Amino acid sequence: MTRFTLWDYVRAVVNRRRLIFLNVIGVMIISISVSWMMPKWYKARALILPPEEQGNLAGLIGNTGLAGIAATAGSFALPVLASESDVMATMLKSRTVLDAVIDSFDLTKVYEATTRESTRLRMLYNLNVDVGSDGVIKLEYMDKDSIRCAAIANALIKSMDWVRSELSVQRARETRMFVQQKLAETEEDIAKAEDSLTAFQRKYKIIAPEVQATATIQAAANLRAEMILKEIELDALRATHSENHPNVILIENAIAKISEKITELESGLVGLSDSSAQYLSIPFSNVPDLTLKYGQLVRNLKIHETVFQVLTQQLEQAKIQETRETPTVSVLDWAVPPAYKFKPKKARIGLTAGFLALIATLLWIFLKELWLSQRLANNDAYRNLLSISNTLKRDFFGFRGRKVREDDD
Repeated sequence: MTRFTLWDYVRAVVNRRRLIFLNVIGVMIISISVSWMMPKWYKARALILPPEEQGNLAGLIGNTGLAGIAATAGSFALPVLASESDVMATMLKSRTVLDAVIDSFDLTKVYEATTRESTRLRMLYNLNVDVGSDGVIKLEYMDKDSIRCAAIANALIKSMDWVRSELSVQRARETRMFVQQKLAETEEDIAKAEDSLTAFQRKYKIIAPEVQATATIQAAANLRAEMILKEIELDALRATHSENHPNVILIENAIAKISEKITELESGLVGLSDSSAQYLSIPFSNVPDLTLKYGQLVRNLKIHETVFQVLTQQLEQAKIQETRETPTVSVLDWAVPPAYKFKPKKARIGLTAGFLALIATLLWIFLKELWLSQRLANNDAYRNLLSISNTLKRDFFGFRGRKVREDDD
């Protein structure tokens, strides 16, 4: 039995080198010729800068410590691993953006599509959007027309910018309505706080607790000092005069009056005046409680006034944001019509086809030599393979013959 070695395969390849050369060259020529007949495709490219930090309403409110208001007002938060550039890249592939471009260029007719959905799929196939590590968005669009591919790429950017502007205006409108509602509620809270403070002041005759308490204490101290002086004077008179002496009786009456005034002052039943101001006295025992309550009422009023001031500022910001028409996208490079085609790449097609032709020819030679080796080594196996081959040929060509006759009939 003859064994077919590797050198036999090498010899077979060398013997059929002319066939290999002709097959490879022929396939390369045919493939390059076909590529010349294929339609040319062009690719336009545009670069979009990552969005800058905007002084939007949520940021302004956050700076004032009222970030919860911004969250409630409808501002959305991005996922942890997502960026504004990722959102913009997704928007470029959104149905809203694609439909706007389809209508602008009548792409359903241009691409000979049957439905709008198939037109979108065609656009998505031709569109490539990539976000770099620096946040710059690279947009590429392919088309058979060099001018149209650049125009569509730029139209996608403008459509995405329009959608972003509309969404920004919508969020600003919702925020304005929310802030207006909160502003009205805050005005009511301020009115209630003012009424509570006024009622408290009227009830306890309080204007400025600390000032009034200081004045009351000072007045009481002055009266006690005056009473001590009167008592000293009374003791001196008693040493030289009788109890019924008019001067003694006069000083005793003065001391009684001063004592009565001190009692009334400490109980808050009387007001004292000096040359510059009128003070309402506060009972000494009530000073801590009244001062605490007064401070709470004033603090509550100031809180509502601060919130009202902040909301007023944010309302104006929301109105400005709602009416602004400035672009939201910064374009580094607009797309321009490419000077050279993107595909078909004739050299690559020719080399790939030639390589595949080489592999196919070598495989055919190896199988051919294997077939011959089986014929020489094992006649029974060869006859079996030949019988199977003839049966398949007969069935195949017989089916083709019947098919041709049926078509002729």
